[in-house]
Amino acid sequence: MNTTFAMHSDPSHGWLEVDEIELKQLGINSGAFTDYSFRKGHILYLEEDCDASKFLTLWKEKFGEYPRIFDHYHDFDFPEHFQLYGIHE
Repeated sequence: MNTTFAMHSDPSHGWLEVDEIELKQLGINSGAFTDYSFRKGHILYLEEDCDASKFLTLWKEKFGEYPRIFDHYHDFDFPEHFQLYGIHE
């Protein structure tokens, strides 16, 4: 089980990187999140304001504590540069 997650941010916003396996451990799927989150294959990038908060709250409820998060800052438009797709595509 992963207990450390990356928070990717660019000059305008941030996204928490989560593997779909972690969602399954919490009993949810990508349909639980807004259109402001992205995906690339089985990796999801949960929008920081709503979706990442929802994931972190569910994580704490299940495991009793929040996971560790490390920041990864990008000087460019993160979703566009990494060619991420909408989470529901």
